[in-house]
Amino acid sequence: MLTGIDSKNGFVDRADEEQELTLQRVLSRFDTLRSMRSNYESVWDEITDYVIPSRGSYSQLTTNVSAQRRDRKILDITGIISCRTLAARVLTEMTSPNDRWFDLRLKDPTLDANENVRRFLYELGEKVFNTLNDGWNLPHIEVTTDWIAYGTACMFVQAVEEEGKKELVFKSIPVTELFIAENFKGTPDTVFRYFRLPIRQIAQEFGTDKFTKDLLEALNKDPDQLHEVIHAVYPSETYQIGAKMKKGMKFKSCYVLKESKILLSEGGFKDMPFIVFRFWKRTGEPYGGSPAWDSLSDIRMINVMSETALRLVQMEAFPPLLAASDGVIMPLKTMPNGVNIGGMSPDGRRLIEPLMTGGKTQLAFEVLEQRRQAIRNAFFVDPLINRENSIRTAAEVQKRASEELNGIGPFVSRYEQEYLEPLIERVLSHILETEYDETNIPEELQGMTLDIEYTAPLAKTHRARQLDSTVSFLQLLQTLAQADPTILGVLKKENLVGLMTDLLGVPYFVLKTAEELASEQAQAQQQQQLEQLMQMAPAMADTAKGTTESIQNLAQTAQIGLGGQSSMNLR
Repeated sequence: MLTGIDSKNGFVDRADEEQELTLQRVLSRFDTLRSMRSNYESVWDEITDYVIPSRGSYSQLTTNVSAQRRDRKILDITGIISCRTLAARVLTEMTSPNDRWFDLRLKDPTLDANENVRRFLYELGEKVFNTLNDGWNLPHIEVTTDWIAYGTACMFVQAVEEEGKKELVFKSIPVTELFIAENFKGTPDTVFRYFRLPIRQIAQEFGTDKFTKDLLEALNKDPDQLHEVIHAVYPSETYQIGAKMKKGMKFKSCYVLKESKILLSEGGFKDMPFIVFRFWKRTGEPYGGSPAWDSLSDIRMINVMSETALRLVQMEAFPPLLAASDGVIMPLKTMPNGVNIGGMSPDGRRLIEPLMTGGKTQLAFEVLEQRRQAIRNAFFVDPLINRENSIRTAAEVQKRASEELNGIGPFVSRYEQEYLEPLIERVLSHILETEYDETNIPEELQGMTLDIEYTAPLAKTHRARQLDSTVSFLQLLQTLAQADPTILGVLKKENLVGLMTDLLGVPYFVLKTAEELASEQAQAQQQQQLEQLMQMAPAMADTAKGTTESIQNLAQTAQIGLGGQSSMNLR
């Protein structure tokens, strides 16, 4: 701790002064952010009442409380079901826990097509996917539901060390606790989280060194007493590129005990640990809108109309009775099989008649169904329902669903850029930091920036078109090759296999490596040469035998010739 001369001599403790300044800055900034958010809270309360009735109040900052009964206003659950249906579709067709929904790529197409690079990126992507499946799926469901209902959601990602091993912790942050501000690019760079914790948990996390006497007494007498805590993360004024000390990191982190005005701790993060993402957003506003926000007027209307329609049905089933003023014994028995004495006059005229109100029940329910369809359309759910009751093939259903979900394309794109991309980057950075170094990363990849390509069903529209175009091109090329086979020479077969593997989502471990193929080809050539030698062996043996006999004949002839010459010399 940096300290000055004793304050009794007129000097101020420099560290205490900095902490006091930080504390006042956090509390002042929280009040400002709270005021900015107040315009959204009344709408969030209504969305809670009609779409997610299990949530608590947003306008009163009541967090960490058990679920409250807020469904007494609900007479029609179209909004609730539509929200859950869209959330289920996004979770299943964007981030399925069973199938990897992304690939890691490089911008350089030549380097990206390199087999060693592709195999390394595939293995790295598998590690990222497995890390996500360890603890991310459950909080992911919560934040995706908030994203659809409230239009703003937040995931907290932090690396913690347990038993000498660093692990990632994923936690969903409810909008109740969230206060944000954007930078000039429109990206949330300031996040304040307001929540309440029992005093004993605060002591476990931060210690009791800074506790006042009242807090220490509360810890002893009532350890479960709740206290307001603010966790503020914002850009650091002392940021230094490459700094490893907390003071020099990109984002500053502070925990403040709000009521007692105590700065519990200070720290820093290399990256923003809060991932804030919006469904749609108006320019200049930090918080987003949602399908529930768009359809809120219809949701309110349909609940009022449902009450009216139910009363109309009751009136039709149990209409008010019109009875004569005398000659009828009261009270009337309106239950089934009830017998009313005095209901007929001596001349046979009925003294009790149902009063016809003239209400049209069928028309009321037709209007209700129109409003339901409008709500489903706002949640991109209505087009997915087959109202024609016709039998379709699986391919037709998939094609129609893909075409009708094109309307959600811009929102899915924001979902990928604001949520999935920073999430994967955070996990990828953690894996590279803890499991890799320069020795086990391919040299071609060192210093390169990776891109993320989404391969989930909702993101496959472009890839499906690319696959269809590639197949059509190959079919056309094959037709042209019948007239001129040399035209197939324009294809890079090794790249074509890699492209089809990526487009079809085939795992790379089912393919042989280039080294394995080269080794098998060398063995095949050796085997072929050996078989050719075995086939040629008999002919070569006959040739060798004939050659031997010829040599022997020549030798005998040569000996005879030499003998004749000698006799001639002797003469």
